[in-house]
Amino acid sequence: MKKSYSDKIVNDYIYGNDIEEYDIEQLENDPVFMMQVIDKTNDKKMYKFCSDEVKNNYEFVKFIIYKFKSDKDFIVKIADDYLKNNNKNSEEINIDCTELSIIMENILGYTNNLCFDKFIVTNKALYNRLSTELLALYEKDYETKKVRDFGLGFYYLQYIFKNRYIILDYYAKEYIEEIFYRNEKYNFEKLIHKIARNKEEIKEEKINSFIINYVSKYDSNLSWYLSCHTELMNKVKKDRKRIYDTWDSYVRCINSNKVDIFEYYVEKIFKEANIRPSFSETQLVEFVVNKMNLEDVFKDNLLYSSLRDLECFKTEDYSKDLLDSKDIDDIRVCNLALKKAHDIFVDEDLSVPDDYIKDKKEPIKTQKIKFNPNKEE
Repeated sequence: MKKSYSDKIVNDYIYGNDIEEYDIEQLENDPVFMMQVIDKTNDKKMYKFCSDEVKNNYEFVKFIIYKFKSDKDFIVKIADDYLKNNNKNSEEINIDCTELSIIMENILGYTNNLCFDKFIVTNKALYNRLSTELLALYEKDYETKKVRDFGLGFYYLQYIFKNRYIILDYYAKEYIEEIFYRNEKYNFEKLIHKIARNKEEIKEEKINSFIINYVSKYDSNLSWYLSCHTELMNKVKKDRKRIYDTWDSYVRCINSNKVDIFEYYVEKIFKEANIRPSFSETQLVEFVVNKMNLEDVFKDNLLYSSLRDLECFKTEDYSKDLLDSKDIDDIRVCNLALKKAHDIFVDEDLSVPDDYIKDKKEPIKTQKIKFNPNKEE
């Protein structure tokens, strides 16, 4: 904090000495002076001597909240008073009020106290509103075919909030939550296994670029912002370690489950078939394994391994291409098994093409943004 007043003047005010250079009301109406007084005394009671104008000065209020953040009841009252006096127009976005509400959430966290948690509710409400308005803007741009890297709309959030990094950090983390944790199809662990071809891609020294590259498929401006504010990725990086450490066991477990599902399906084909194919269930499974190069997937499955260990299993009896059969029912059963194997081991496999979601046009889960809080076009 840059000082504008000498220590003598500040001390004279604190101790009630006469101050010839300034009028007392003038000093108590100056946020810089009152910040110096409070900073020196560490006494929140000095707040009551501030004028109403000072109490509605955003930089002063922010100073007070950080200064006395351990006294939650006190800073909540300060924030409430400021927001009540300065956030009267619900249609316009007041940037200072938005930032203050986020600061309060960052300090208080989730408390299960309605009086404290109302800041979380306010922030989520604005996030939902902006998301809804962003989608409307995206659809408008798409209809008029404007050349613009819209993504999730983070560029426009930067336009609205400019260099207010507390706000931008908040929205960047919300988008990270959307991308990595609020996926409707995959939980976080399954998503990482889906987009990482192997655990080497999520090594500690590679994780930043892994996250940034993946986020860039949704929003290039957001990925650039994350590259400059890497601390925003800490949650993903922390969760990554657990996934990296359990990678092999996870893959074995998933593969084994898939094998069980496939073998159950093969058994079901044979039970429900009107005629018996000319080959056995075991031959059909082995044919699919060879045809689709699934040896690594099947090898850790206990049932399959026990089968391969049986003396009656002879490789030459299971190596021929069953599709070479001239029996139409044999071919039909083979094709059914291959299609099911493709659904299980490829469409839902742990690895996916490099262009996964690259061509996705719509922003995920973002919904609409009445831009221009200053009513400029």
